[in-house]
Amino acid sequence: MARVYATAQEWTDSPYGAGAAPDDADARLARASLDVDRMLIGAVYATDAAGLPTDTAVVEALREATIAQAAHVRAQESGTSAAVSAIGFGSGSITYAGDGAPGRPGADARYSADALALLQLAGLCTWIGTP
Repeated sequence: MARVYATAQEWTDSPYGAGAAPDDADARLARASLDVDRMLIGAVYATDAAGLPTDTAVVEALREATIAQAAHVRAQESGTSAAVSAIGFGSGSITYAGDGAPGRPGADARYSADALALLQLAGLCTWIGTP
């Protein structure tokens, strides 16, 4: 069974959820948890027997990243998302596609810039480049 890192109530309470959780929040959070797992490939952290993190800071980072990812996908579906076209490191920069028009870099960005940043700041993801 797949791991799910957040609940509908946590979505509503999170600053990354952008309001009340939608009716299909459980399905969106399950899918977003899978996306977060993809961003975590290669990450090392302590887990319990179910594969869930045991460190409070990691639990929080995965929860908030999952909510940010679910909200990002929902916003993309509604056409209100500012897609990420590039993420740098060193001097640190994030570049957003202007209007997310099809064919422009980042218009179909699969991963949330907020989710990626939350995982990076928690030391769980070193992914650099276009998400």
